Amino acid sequence: LRESLLCDDCEQKFSVPERYASMFLNGGIGIAIQQQGNKLYLSELDYKKLKLFQLSVLWRADISSLPAFSQVNLGSHTEHIRKMLMTDDPGSVETYGCIMSMLMYKSETIQDLIVSPTWARLDGKMAYRFVFGGLIFVFVVSSTPPLNIISEYFLQESGTAIIKLQQLHELSYLVDSVTKMHKIGKFDI
Repeated sequence: LRESLLCDDCEQKFSVPERYASMFLNGGIGIAIQQQGNKLYLSELDYKKLKLFQLSVLWRADISSLPAFSQVNLGSHTEHIRKMLMTDDPGSVETYGCIMSMLMYKSETIQDLIVSPTWARLDGKMAYRFVFGGLIFVFVVSSTPPLNIISEYFLQESGTAIIKLQQLHELSYLVDSVTKMHKIGKFDI
């Protein structure tokens, strides 16, 4: 999906965190990874670049006029996030924090699945779920901080993150989307 949203200066500004995120998703940067059960513990991440990338994804989905992003409505948070992006301010860990999970089917990562974002409630707060690059990104949008048990899964200012390995069959909202795509021949299960 393509839509012109940004001026040339903003495109250049966003290209720095986008490049970093691309290398993060595709293995082009050196990060430390330790697996313990169904969790990956990452370290040596660039908090500022990765968090700005996350915020840019959320903000662009909100301002998009494409039907695929119609469930994303940040309301008064739109302008706050825009200002954060324009001033290169990633904010605190809890400010628009994002849980990242790796999407799995049996023992394989599902890398080529992109699903239109959907909203849900998490700890009574609005959350938006995105799927792309083999990951599920769940953004918590609230004026008040989430519970610590949630924010411990956010990217941390120390450059660490916990990524849970999520099996596709555990996520009913994705199972429904994948089933629909399979029926129309866009996804092979």
